[in-house]
Amino acid sequence: SKFNFGGAGPMMFCAMMRSKNVASLDELVQVARDLGVREVACTMTMDVMGVSKDELLPHVDFGGVGLFVGEAAGSKIQLYI
Repeated sequence: SKFNFGGAGPMMFCAMMRSKNVASLDELVQVARDLGVREVACTMTMDVMGVSKDELLPHVDFGGVGLFVGEAAGSKIQLYI
């Protein structure tokens, strides 16, 4: 994506997480998957930010606002980031 900044972005993010004793992104993703969390990437937001589908993890689904609202209506918890 355009927010990689030549590798500096991910390094800064990982350093910030370590300094606050937060689990690594890989660990957090695995815990979420183990708990049955469904990850859906908003295709409109991806387009605006210049993120392509091949940049995301293989298990991520793609959808828009309609999918998010529909899934949120039938779930106990929803999170939009």
